[in-house]
Amino acid sequence: MRRRLTLVERASIVVVVVATSLVAAAAASASSPPQRPLAMWHRWSRAHANAPAFTFLSTVFTFAGPREVRISGVRYEMGLTIFGTPGGGASQPPLASIDLQRSVPRTRPTAFQLHEYDFTPQTGATFTFDKDTMDTSVDLGASIAPSQLAATYTPATAITKRRCALVTGGHGYLRESHGTTAYSPFSVVTPTSPFFGTLTSGPVQTGEAFDPGCNGTVIISLVSSRVRAAVPLAAGSRVHPCAGRETLGTTSATQQWAFDKVFGERASTQLVDTGTDPNTQPVASEAHAIIAGTSVYDLPRPRHGARGATAEVFSAGDPFMTGSATFTSASAPRATGGHVCKAGGALHRFSSLRYTGLLAPNTNPLTAGFDTAPVALTSRHATLVVRIYR
Repeated sequence: MRRRLTLVERASIVVVVVATSLVAAAAASASSPPQRPLAMWHRWSRAHANAPAFTFLSTVFTFAGPREVRISGVRYEMGLTIFGTPGGGASQPPLASIDLQRSVPRTRPTAFQLHEYDFTPQTGATFTFDKDTMDTSVDLGASIAPSQLAATYTPATAITKRRCALVTGGHGYLRESHGTTAYSPFSVVTPTSPFFGTLTSGPVQTGEAFDPGCNGTVIISLVSSRVRAAVPLAAGSRVHPCAGRETLGTTSATQQWAFDKVFGERASTQLVDTGTDPNTQPVASEAHAIIAGTSVYDLPRPRHGARGATAEVFSAGDPFMTGSATFTSASAPRATGGHVCKAGGALHRFSSLRYTGLLAPNTNPLTAGFDTAPVALTSRHATLVVRIYR
């Protein structure tokens, strides 16, 4: 039985990818905001890290898109990602994710809205794959109703191969190709309108990779070299990238608000993530995220001491958010030391203070302006982490 990712786990994956895009925004084009293939590869690896069956079985990874769609005059890019296990049979049905995202501004974007609709049928789905030709077909079956999704991928380029060592011993070849995907049908029913109503046209241009069970994490060439270099996936790294001076966040099974100071810069990143709990809705789930890098200082230095802390959160630099909120803690922090992180090629040492308290909306409440429906912050337990660098 595959382990389901919580909303918070899914959000943390997206944050890593989008944060990388924000850092590299000066070099990015309007058509290459957060890298979907890398995000999905992270998600797949995390979802099956504790499932030995997936370690030894081959995996097919298919990404179609992005395809531009316009809804009520708003430009979105749509992508479809499918994972399948040719040797998994009925016990390991395929999973699919349809995502839509928009970014502002169009050039050098700093803020993103992402909307994701996931389907993990437990029964009734079919998946076929020909290793030699890479022809692929998938039908998610009736359990995802009222949505319907059946797709056929046909390569249009020569298949490239890369040798790798297999977990089971010996060697195999990672195969990759590019082509097109046809649907019969593509009907994704979302619960809100006009964003996004029922989506009836799927993305066509497609890239696919077949992993025979390579030892270690393999990054397929569908992922850009810029992001591949910025977010290495090699397991076992003991030194994490340096976080900013403070981090304020609150999470639940269906919602997350997180605010981070950027290390060494007068800027912050903001995340609001909301959606269904995939553990209670395992077949069809959804997630929505707003992520922004603010050039103004929306997370001022908090006031803190031995008896508590106070911090303010603003939204002036985020085009998708309005309002503000205040964090208050009336308890002593939990102090830890001896931490090490890496930034700019150098190691940095720091200690941290962790405060628990309440994050509450101000008179003009902090609100995430999702196109699907706005979400206002309500009072909730939160944690403030203050890092003291040497």
